[in-house]
Amino acid sequence: MRLLLSLGNKESRIGGVLGFEENNISNFRIAQYDNFEVRIAQFDNFEVRIAQYDNFEVRKAQFHNFEVRIAQYDNFEVKKAQLHNVEVRKAQFHNFEVRIAQFDNFEGKKAQLHNFEFRKAQFHNFEVRIAQFHNFKVRIAQFDNFEGKKAQLHNFEFRKAQFHNFEVRIAQFDNFEVNIPKNDTFEVRILQFDNFEVGILHFDNFEVLLIHSTVLSHLGDDDDVDDFYVT
Repeated sequence: MRLLLSLGNKESRIGGVLGFEENNISNFRIAQYDNFEVRIAQFDNFEVRIAQYDNFEVRKAQFHNFEVRIAQYDNFEVKKAQLHNVEVRKAQFHNFEVRIAQFDNFEGKKAQLHNFEFRKAQFHNFEVRIAQFHNFKVRIAQFDNFEGKKAQLHNFEFRKAQFHNFEVRIAQFDNFEVNIPKNDTFEVRILQFDNFEVGILHFDNFEVLLIHSTVLSHLGDDDDVDDFYVT
């Protein structure tokens, strides 16, 4: 095993490789054994360490409370940056990438592969998730007993909101829309297409059907009557 110390002119040569001037380096060390090499540069509160073995490399830089770490092997890379309570991590392998940010009780995550992307944010009991593939996108928000979902593809959109036993569902495509609010015993369905609307109210064994259309209103003698109820 060989240990090389930066002395005299050799310090200037090694320091220049790392981007330091000769007078600025207070401590520089290199340890080397076959294909394994370790480098350490230190100046006041700033420190850089590099360990390398064949295609595997680890780097660490630290200044006061700020720290950065990088590990690399072939096409795989991991990065971590930390300052006080803030931490950011990133992992990458070819086209697959994962990022994580964390601050106290807040956490954000992002995963990406080609055209697929997934994101997640969390703060205490509040959580948001987003998944996207080409033009298809799904969003989910959750807080305690409340949950909201939204799915979208081109002109088609679906939404769902839920709080305890109460639930609302909405489906929409161009000019066509369906709304369904309901709980354990109560349910309402509303179908709407342009100027035509159908509503269904269901409660236990009781049901009401509502049909509304500006076109149908002209079929009767009274133009003001355009609602038809069937029970």
